[in-house]
Amino acid sequence: MSTTDTAPRACLSHLGFYVRDLDAQADFYKRVFSLVETDRGVSGAGDPIVFLTGDSAEHHQLVLTAGLPADAKRTWLNQVSFRVGSLVELQQFHDWLRHCGVTPAATVSHGNAWSIYFLDPESNNVEVYASSP
Repeated sequence: MSTTDTAPRACLSHLGFYVRDLDAQADFYKRVFSLVETDRGVSGAGDPIVFLTGDSAEHHQLVLTAGLPADAKRTWLNQVSFRVGSLVELQQFHDWLRHCGVTPAATVSHGNAWSIYFLDPESNNVEVYASSP
């Protein structure tokens, strides 16, 4: 068995987080990002769970699990990010957000990317971005 100084390449597959209102959060991500609900069930801990995807080859890319206490001041989730293919698509997404009743909190040029930031119904930070040349 050999060792190496670098980890094998691993690609991020999906993200899951706890929510207060499972149906409202699932509706938001389906409505704003056109994600499709692929499955519903109960987690190993007994909490209701919803699986969403935007890629028909992936069973899920986003997993929402009920169980965040209603009195929780905040989640431990820092940000959920979605990439679009170009600045034009990002501008179109900005218009789409307004159509969906979502008010962007900030638009930012990071140098390596352009981003739109906004909050989901439970005040989690959401980003849509396009890489810049």
